[in-house]
Amino acid sequence: MPYSQQLKDASQQRPLTTDYRIYTCDEVKRHDKPDDLWMIIYNKVYNLTNFSKIHPGDVEVLFDCGGTDGTEAFEDVGHSDYAYQMLRPYLIGELPLQEHKKYENVPEFSIPQIDNPSKEEQNLGCPPKQRKRKTRRRKKQSQQLSVRIVLFGLLAIISFTLFLYIQRFKWVSI
Repeated sequence: MPYSQQLKDASQQRPLTTDYRIYTCDEVKRHDKPDDLWMIIYNKVYNLTNFSKIHPGDVEVLFDCGGTDGTEAFEDVGHSDYAYQMLRPYLIGELPLQEHKKYENVPEFSIPQIDNPSKEEQNLGCPPKQRKRKTRRRKKQSQQLSVRIVLFGLLAIISFTLFLYIQRFKWVSI
């Protein structure tokens, strides 16, 4: 079966629990097995049990972050907007406000749209929809890579010039 079809089939599968509700960190910690895999990303709780079978990257990272907050690992990979969209069907809830971690920039895709929120969900104090994506880190990494490439190029030119200079003395002495 083509990979795109696997993604489509997996995104249509609903998580085992379809009710959006509040989960504590202790509740999420109990779901850290490959056949029962939950993860916290940007204070949202996802049941990634079905998704782990079709994850395009290494599934070990999912297993390592299972039952914990995988936000940092998720950010470090530099996922695309499509990856955020792929998470939506697996969203089952979020952490209570007192357990929320503060993030500089929460991607817009991590904020669910709930058609008929319960009173509990209305009192969550969700941040506004419009949030800037975390691009500062990617820009900094890109700049660092550019600087490294330029420095490596300069080192290569200097080394080659020094090599030719030394060879010139060998050729003269022959």
